[in-house]
Amino acid sequence: ISLNGGNNYLEEINEILENKNIDIEINEQLSDKQLKKLKRELQGILKTKDECGCEQYALKVDIPGVFFSFKENREIYLYRNEIYKIGITCRKQEGRYPNGLEDLRLRYKIEAKGSRIQMLMIEKIKLYNYRFLPENIKRKQPLILPPGNKIYR
Repeated sequence: ISLNGGNNYLEEINEILENKNIDIEINEQLSDKQLKKLKRELQGILKTKDECGCEQYALKVDIPGVFFSFKENREIYLYRNEIYKIGITCRKQEGRYPNGLEDLRLRYKIEAKGSRIQMLMIEKIKLYNYRFLPENIKRKQPLILPPGNKIYR
């Protein structure tokens, strides 16, 4: 796990992730307040029921156009391959999106596989890191979360 800075929160988060065999970078631009919140949320995830065979996925734009941003409560234009939503499921794509994604102009991309707890932690970190992605930073008004995500969960 590649983490920068000597911050105690980063060290504690690093320890949590190592104990769960998770290899993911945390953006060094997160504030102490955000890192403290992330650490608390990861500790909360450790208390949840675990199961095997889960996926962390991203819904990516297949056909560019206007999409609704739930967190921002406004429409936003997304280009091909930009992230619309970050999520997890233990029911595979067919169980999570039984009606498919073609009509929504999106595609399902598996980014990690593992236990439910591992996937929840990876999802959480990717949601926190989203604001620093190049696709988001280039916007006139960068988003806090991907448009399809309502909350950090």
